[in-house]
Amino acid sequence: MNDKNGFFEVYAENGVPDLSENWGKTWRIVTPGLWFKQYPFCSAAAHGADAAVFLHKTYDLSEEDIKSVSVCFPPNGDSALIHHSPSTGEEGRFSIEYIVWLALTGKPLTLLLLNRNLFPIHGENPCKK
Repeated sequence: MNDKNGFFEVYAENGVPDLSENWGKTWRIVTPGLWFKQYPFCSAAAHGADAAVFLHKTYDLSEEDIKSVSVCFPPNGDSALIHHSPSTGEEGRFSIEYIVWLALTGKPLTLLLLNRNLFPIHGENPCKK
């Protein structure tokens, strides 16, 4: 690894790193730890989806029960959620409006409902209501 034709000589741009410098310190894999994506859509929408699933399960909501929805984010927390009125499943993966609508109305948050043929499944665009 360290000799003149070793790994570090070939691949390390800045010479051989001191591998013992952080020896014994906690690795990032331990703290803060790993986070696994739970849904097939943008992770910025995960908390909104969780809240909407909770509301649907608690109150057994139908589309007719919902007049409006407000979703709040910390500054720039929604910057990846760029489609407010999606017209495809791919756009729906980056739409908090669509994801919350799916969850509030009890539809499963699966790739099937985030496919390319978004509105043939649902009829009209629910985000335009």
